[in-house]
Amino acid sequence: QDSESSFFLSGNNGSFAHFSTAQKPTSKYQGFFAKIGNNLFKIIEGINPVPEEKVAVAENAGYSTLFHHRTFYESFFMPMRKNSLVYQLSRELPVELFFDVRMANDFRQWGRNYSVHEREGIVVVEFVKKTDSREDDSSGKEEFSVFVAAKHDGSLTKVDSEWIKRDYSLDAQRNSASERHVYKAATVTAKTLAVAVAKTAAGAIREAELVFKNIDKLKSASKAHYNGLCQAGSKLRKESKLLSMANDAAAIALDKLRTSSGLYAGLPWFFHEWSRDALVSCVALPTAERKKIIM
Repeated sequence: QDSESSFFLSGNNGSFAHFSTAQKPTSKYQGFFAKIGNNLFKIIEGINPVPEEKVAVAENAGYSTLFHHRTFYESFFMPMRKNSLVYQLSRELPVELFFDVRMANDFRQWGRNYSVHEREGIVVVEFVKKTDSREDDSSGKEEFSVFVAAKHDGSLTKVDSEWIKRDYSLDAQRNSASERHVYKAATVTAKTLAVAVAKTAAGAIREAELVFKNIDKLKSASKAHYNGLCQAGSKLRKESKLLSMANDAAAIALDKLRTSSGLYAGLPWFFHEWSRDALVSCVALPTAERKKIIM
């Protein structure tokens, strides 16, 4: 794995994850994004296991992704129709959690307020966005708040509460703003984390506990869903294995653009539901999903 590659996971409800094999994020458009109501929020900027080791092999199963390092592996999984991300390691390690909570297209730097605490094995992060006169017409006016709960099977090693400067190399190559400060909230020593997002602390904790308790069942459901998407490709295998693989990849890629009400125009930059794009693309969706968009 000499060059950087990236992957997408989807909750099929507008929430998605976009991480790369680089040791640190290379774009402000990478991370875990959650759709709450009609708004898309970026939540997690990075999840860094310690020690840092290069990714030797990356495996993408569609519904989950596996990164093999020299002495451990890490996996990412998003349950369907939930604002959650599951992160697992092959052995217990310290895991650094970096946040950049914001509306997906809001890149203001000031007025970002975090608080971190733990409740019975769950790290809870509260984020409150307020206006700031350095960028806004007012100061101290609350715009929104979001709660993130991270249920783990280890221990909270440290509440870091530290701002870290990032310089995103891929954004710089695109002549897009590439410098931004993100928040290093905590370090958790664990093998498994289930991260959930909601407008209330109780809602985030409830979903994190539910997902953590049912990881295997949720994975099985997602695997069955993606296997179903690839059934059409199985008919092509007699003709061409390569053609079948291409068909499977296209079906999975389109499915990852699905939201609860339509299709995203394209990720990671065009996280909007445009009617023209959706109508053109939905003909390739399964009948039931196509009807949801057309009807």
